[in-house]
Amino acid sequence: MVGWEGLYEVSSAGRVRRLPRTVLAQCGRTFGYGYRDMRATLTGGYRKVRLSANNSTMLKPVHQMVAEAFIGPPS
Repeated sequence: MVGWEGLYEVSSAGRVRRLPRTVLAQCGRTFGYGYRDMRATLTGGYRKVRLSANNSTMLKPVHQMVAEAFIGPPS
């Protein structure tokens, strides 16, 4: 996905999942997370998924992620 490479992936069916990653906590410990299917919410008539990276979150429509992944970014 554009801007989220290596963190999330989307299928042509509209399924979004988080890729495995390791996170370093403030206490110095590392935590590993595996694949996780993201749960979409219905907002304004569109399915949206909350994405997060580097202490920031974004609510992104699933149909836009599918279009960007398989067609390309809007010009």
